Amino acid sequence: MDTLSPLEKEWTRALSLDDTTLVLGALHEIRNSGSVRMLPCILKLLNDSHDSKVQDAVLGLISEIKTQDAVPFIIDSLAVSNNVLLARLLAACWQSSLDFSAHLSLLTGIFIRGDFETALEAFTVIEQSMPNTDEITRMKTIRELNDAEPQINAEKVALWKDLINLLRQI
Repeated sequence: MDTLSPLEKEWTRALSLDDTTLVLGALHEIRNSGSVRMLPCILKLLNDSHDSKVQDAVLGLISEIKTQDAVPFIIDSLAVSNNVLLARLLAACWQSSLDFSAHLSLLTGIFIRGDFETALEAFTVIEQSMPNTDEITRMKTIRELNDAEPQINAEKVALWKDLINLLRQI
């Protein structure tokens, strides 16, 4: 990673403090003039913080990101996200309109293992990424979903079938 600027170092320090006001102030500044280089620190804060105001601010920031360079950082966070915030992080992903098509396998795994709310949010990210997905990836994803049929609980069966049909129609 590139060396952080003095301002980015100041924001990183503020994000590590146990002072909600300072953390929210730093997040506001990052939202207005930060770079994608701050994402690892911001996403770590999301997983570490128990403050709902901080979590809301981070998720709001993520939902507004428009640079595709952010996707690898977000994907890394999705891979280790705690279950409490996973659905909300996925919602921020589709709200951002970023392309996650290169990560369908991870998203499919989240869909399969997650509760209904998490599966619904993963479904939406997958659906939004479909125009950028090639045939081989779609077929692989269909296979993964079909193989997972025994793991799909009754609450998610209709959603699971809809996802397979969506992948077949494209």
